[in-house]
Amino acid sequence: MRLLLFFVIFFFPVLAFSQDFNYVHYDTKDGLAGSTVYSMCQDKDGYMWFATDNGLTRFDGTNFKNFTVKDGLPDNEVLKVFADSKGRVWIGTFSKDICYYYRNRIYNKFNSELVKKINPDATLANIAEDSNGFVAISTYFKGVILTANDSIIEYNFDKLYNRNLRFASIQSIKGKLYMTNEYTELMKFDNDSLKWTKTIVPDIIKIDENYKNKLDSFRVRIKYDSINHWHYSIKFPGNPLSVRTNGNYSFAKYISTTDGCWEIDSIQGIPKYHFLVGKRVGFTLEDDEKNLWFSTFGDGVYKLPSTTVKTISFKNISKAPNDEVFSLAADKKEIIVGALTSIVFSVDNNFVIKPIYSDKKIESSLLSQTDANRLYSIKKFSSEITILGFDKFLAKLEGGKYSIKYIHPIKSIDKIDSENILAGTATYVFKIRVADMAITDTLWKDRSTKVFCYKRHNYVGTLNGLYEIHEDKTTTFLGNLHPVLTRRITDIKAAADGTLWIATSDNGVIGIKDNKVVKLLNDTTGLSSNICKTLFIDGYNLWVGTDKGINKVDIGYGKYAVIKYASTDGLPSNSINAILVKDSLVWVGTPAGLTYFKENSISDHSMCNLKLEAIHVSGRQISMDSAIHLSYQDNNIKFEYAGISFRSGGEITYHYKLTGLDADWKTTTENYLDYKSLPAEDYELELYAVNKYGVRSKTISVAFSIAAPFWRTLWFYILMCALAIVLVIVILNRRNKIVRRHLEEKNKQNKQFAELEQQALQAQMNPHFIFNCLNAIQQYIVTNNTEKANEYLTGFAALIRQTLDNSQEKNISVAEEVQYLTRYLEMEQMRFGDKFRFSITVGQNIQADFVEIPAMLLQPYVENSLRHGIRYIADTSGFIAIHFTLDKSILHISIRDNGVGRARAAELKSKTHIEYQSKGMGLTAKRIELINKMRDSAISVTIKDLTNENGAAAGTEVELKIPV
Repeated sequence: MRLLLFFVIFFFPVLAFSQDFNYVHYDTKDGLAGSTVYSMCQDKDGYMWFATDNGLTRFDGTNFKNFTVKDGLPDNEVLKVFADSKGRVWIGTFSKDICYYYRNRIYNKFNSELVKKINPDATLANIAEDSNGFVAISTYFKGVILTANDSIIEYNFDKLYNRNLRFASIQSIKGKLYMTNEYTELMKFDNDSLKWTKTIVPDIIKIDENYKNKLDSFRVRIKYDSINHWHYSIKFPGNPLSVRTNGNYSFAKYISTTDGCWEIDSIQGIPKYHFLVGKRVGFTLEDDEKNLWFSTFGDGVYKLPSTTVKTISFKNISKAPNDEVFSLAADKKEIIVGALTSIVFSVDNNFVIKPIYSDKKIESSLLSQTDANRLYSIKKFSSEITILGFDKFLAKLEGGKYSIKYIHPIKSIDKIDSENILAGTATYVFKIRVADMAITDTLWKDRSTKVFCYKRHNYVGTLNGLYEIHEDKTTTFLGNLHPVLTRRITDIKAAADGTLWIATSDNGVIGIKDNKVVKLLNDTTGLSSNICKTLFIDGYNLWVGTDKGINKVDIGYGKYAVIKYASTDGLPSNSINAILVKDSLVWVGTPAGLTYFKENSISDHSMCNLKLEAIHVSGRQISMDSAIHLSYQDNNIKFEYAGISFRSGGEITYHYKLTGLDADWKTTTENYLDYKSLPAEDYELELYAVNKYGVRSKTISVAFSIAAPFWRTLWFYILMCALAIVLVIVILNRRNKIVRRHLEEKNKQNKQFAELEQQALQAQMNPHFIFNCLNAIQQYIVTNNTEKANEYLTGFAALIRQTLDNSQEKNISVAEEVQYLTRYLEMEQMRFGDKFRFSITVGQNIQADFVEIPAMLLQPYVENSLRHGIRYIADTSGFIAIHFTLDKSILHISIRDNGVGRARAAELKSKTHIEYQSKGMGLTAKRIELINKMRDSAISVTIKDLTNENGAAAGTEVELKIPV
């Protein structure tokens, strides 16, 4: 068909191309929305997008996320996806409607004015973008261009070409928009004038072919001439479906067909690889890490991590039921391969495969052992001798000839010295002389799984752990060093520093040196599995083969960093039987055959992008476009993110630190962080991803804050403090008022009570004086001393009057008290018959008329001196001295007598009948107590006995101190 490729370029813009390598297959069982994939793209964040017959799928290398009409798609059958430079993913559906995905949302004609204005008139043909950010969306009849600021320009293809067209299409070539039709008329878009102008074909891909049904004559080249020179047709084994160019759009690089995908060598112009032979490949895409993606019709998506990972099949040579490889060894410029059959293979530097045998007799013997005679162990004994351990015999290959020793089954062999080897079987461990293959000694009488010789030390691995066999055949069980060494031993290798690395069947790998454990490697330290099957040491690298792929461990600097390789990197199987590294090539024996690859070719283009996908607060998704300020109730926050590295196959480690909560960086392999109950604080989440090759992404920072509950805010504290202070003040004031009122009432009552009681005491005292005075008058009358009685009665009347006057007063002046006491003592002198003398003195610093004391306070003490002191003196030498002095604000009153003293008076009182009991002293004491309750300062009374120089009683002194 004339100009077929030209139309393939413009009307089938999905590009791909293939050959049977080691693919990673994704289908609906893995999470893909549909098995028929029409289109693919990779957006600016690194996500892969797949347009399927059952919805739209996004893939981050680990997780699939599907979108349907429930999420906003106009139709579940998606035909086209295209990612523009703004981060939008444009989506064309079978229903002719278009929409786009942007920041976790699908925008369609119902929620976007931009989409509503586009309004396609037919099924979407293509979407393209130029280097200026202009996006062209075209159907077969109409085109719409969105400028960089999303202004819309519509173009009718019939009007542009001024003829009726069956179809036209817009493509982007070298950053420019071009449009062509079925007549191969080409137009170029001008960004300045916003117009289409006719042009020639300077850069369009052309394929010239001299096919003649032979692929080796296929040629691809660029034409720089006019449209009229496009007259070549193309013939493929299958019909072309799409073409993908190389980076500069000069050559067709991938041609997707109904019979797989072809990769074209643009330098030689010939086919290079044929991928996915027999598959209907609709589109091919090379992602940012140089992975090849192939979309198919009905069989999902295939990923080819590397074209340098290749697997060799031996079935055609050996006629074995499968390609499983059990052992590998290096020999000069060859690799020796041990497989399922008795034949030993070699692979040279040109990857030429051949069986190793020359002796026809031995060849016949070997070929007869095709029933699962596995070659488990290969050991280069010298440059000319190779020892081979089969299931059914031990063989020596020397100079192209074999010598066979029928001991079996051989599980492991190793070199002891220049003459002997150690051979481990299912029943014994033998020492064998290589020269004649004779058994010279039996070192172990039990099943062995691995034998190893190192610096004259012989080690035997068993089902129950590791043993060291000494020269005297005594053994040491090394399982005592660590429990791991009690498990089934699968392999042993020695590093350059003398460390022995021992692989186990279920507990990882352990390193020992000088009978001390150096390191334990397992799934917690980075290994992909604890089921370790084989080891290989290449310099400072320890290669560990497991049931889940290869682990390369850096043992040189004590960091023990692990890089993993598995089926996601192109290995045909994750079950690793043997590993050999030679001349920068890694050789791997698996159940699927012999695989080899250059390690750098896998990791060279490795990238790692990190995308924060969503933030959920209390179960609802929030916007990430603005500052995040959360209430104290929204302290349950979850971050969802994706580390995108398709070469890592999901082996992504995330490093994070939540400033405000974490002091150190933490790691996780989960693609979310969930903080259930954060305290109120300002936070900043820092997050970055590291892929399995150690490539680090950019760090994402998310600042957010959780407000304190209102009862923990400063204003609330201030308010509460203020309220508390006000409340305390109110309570205290109220309490003080109540207490004060109670005190006032109580004081008032006490005062009233004290006043009433004082008045009562004073009233009691008046009768007492009257009684004493009348008693004295009675004595005068009895003795017929009328003159004295009359005189006394006159004085008594004056004293009674003064007593009544004083008893009405609370306080009287010192002068009034002196006058009262003088009249009282004069009357008592008369009554006692001048038995005593008295004196009353007032200090010069006392203003007697102005200094006041409680009324009727001193008389009882004076009376007491007379009745109990002076009374018992036999002669008339009695004397009472009353002295008033003022010291600062204290009035000192001293009442001194020279009576018999209190002790003698009490003795005499007990012997003398007294007709009445004096109550003056007791009443005065109570009165002073009541006065002290009503006053701020207290009255004190001190009574002391006086003695002479001989210690005999010399009287009594009463001292009162009254604050004035």
